[in-house]
Amino acid sequence: MANVVYGVFPSAAQSEPAIHELVNHQPPFSVQTFDNQPIDTNHLPEGATEFGRNIIISCVWGTVLGALFGLASGWVYTFPGFGPVLNTLFGAGSGIIIAFYTVIMIGTRVALEPIRAVEQQLGDGSVLVVVETEARKHAELVADCLEKHKADPVDYL
Repeated sequence: MANVVYGVFPSAAQSEPAIHELVNHQPPFSVQTFDNQPIDTNHLPEGATEFGRNIIISCVWGTVLGALFGLASGWVYTFPGFGPVLNTLFGAGSGIIIAFYTVIMIGTRVALEPIRAVEQQLGDGSVLVVVETEARKHAELVADCLEKHKADPVDYL
């Protein structure tokens, strides 16, 4: 499971040494920076967002509404061999597909609460640095680097 480490620097100039060190590390880390609010959550790593939860909620609603639509349409018209139950199943299936594509198109990614909290510090020159790592030991190394270069706060997700 990926670990996300983030830290806030008072300015872009103060974040440069840490970014340089992380990018040139072996293995190199992918560093993302954000200096304005609102943060475009489509650019945050998966581990820093609630993307999966929103897909499930949207798919459940799409399924329920599609099933209701299929049931209602089953009472209005009938195809030979298709009863209300089969129409309901087809409606539920179409609801899942519609919900999935709706989520993809509108981008329902929402930043996790700790990221939303530090987002309030952005806009006055502060820079949020976000790094996603595969191993916990790499996350600790990234956190140590951010702390060494005076990021405040530094935390894990």
